[in-house]
Amino acid sequence: MAVIMLCQQPISSEAWSAPARSADNPRVRWRPGEDLHQTGQRLSALVRLLADLRLLGVGSSLHIAGDGEAVLMVPRPPSKPLAVLCVGFDDKWCFRWGNGRAAWVKDSLAVAAEIRETLS
Repeated sequence: MAVIMLCQQPISSEAWSAPARSADNPRVRWRPGEDLHQTGQRLSALVRLLADLRLLGVGSSLHIAGDGEAVLMVPRPPSKPLAVLCVGFDDKWCFRWGNGRAAWVKDSLAVAAEIRETLS
C-alpha cells in the first residue's frame, strides 16, 4: 500500500483514489449509506476549516445544496473558486482540494495555511 505524507501525517492511497469534484459542479449526491452523524462530522470539519481560513485572513463560504454535498468555496480571482471537500475513510476524515491535494482533518489550521499559500 502506498502512503503519501502531507502535513506530517500519512495519507493512504485510498484517500487519493476518491475523485475530487470540480468547482463547476459542487452539487454532488450524498454518499449512499451516510447517516446524520457522518454528515455532521463532515459539516463540522468544513466549518472548522472555514474559521481557520478566516483567522488567516482568507474568505470562504460553505455551499450546501439541498440534494448535494457540502463544499467549502475559497475565491481566487480571476480564476474559478477553489473547492474543498471533506471525505471520510472509516473513522478518519480528510480534506481534498485543488489538483489532488489532501490532508487529514485534525490539521485544519495547517490546511488553512497551505490553502492560503496556494492562493498567493
